Formats: sequence, C-alpha cells, structure tokens
Amino acid sequence: MDRAVNDPEPTARAVALQAIGQGWGGDRVLAFLQDRAVSDAEPTVRAAALQAIAGRSGGGRVLPFFQDRAVNDPESTVRAAALQAIARRWVGGRVLAFLQDRAINDPEPTVPAT
Repeated sequence: MDRAVNDPEPTARAVALQAIGQGWGGDRVLAFLQDRAVSDAEPTVRAAALQAIAGRSGGGRVLPFFQDRAVNDPESTVRAAALQAIARRWVGGRVLAFLQDRAINDPEPTVPAT
C-alpha cells in the first residue's frame, strides 16, 4: 500500500491501486481505496482508485460513494470515471435518474458524453 500513497509517479500509484483492488478484499482495503479516490492530488490516480473499487463486490453499499465523486470531484475526468462506473454496474430507476441529472447539470460539457 505504501507505493499507492508515496510513489512520486502518478502512474505508479495508479497501477498499485489497481493491483490492490484486484488482489485484496475486505472493508479495510475498500476504505483505503476510497481514501485514495478522494485524497490523491492527481486526478488520474483518483480515477484509478474508482476503477479499482468498481471492480470489487460491494453493490449498493458503494453506490453513494460513486455518486458523491460524480458530483463533487473538482476534476471532470474523475467525475466521468465515477459516472462510467455507475452506468456499468448499477441499473434501475433511481440510478438512471441520477445519471440523467448529471448529464444535464455537470459543469463540464464533456462529462455527460462519457
């Protein structure tokens, strides 16, 4: 986990997060990935953390986290990654309504096109 936090290269941190997401389970790992999805300074690393979370089980329990990142991350690429994960993983009226809202209300015009 040290490399996912402390490596000076964003690509190395992103790869480390993907490996952690594929190799380990449990609430502690999920909490670690969520922390990196929020707190890493580099948008590509935050997006990689979201992808790692999306590849894990957890179902509806992590949906609110993805919705938060889709609305509140300051970087459009990270918001887009969160929306892509939601669209691929969850179906239903409530999720569809959320995706429609983001398509209309995201401040970056390219985000809804993802």
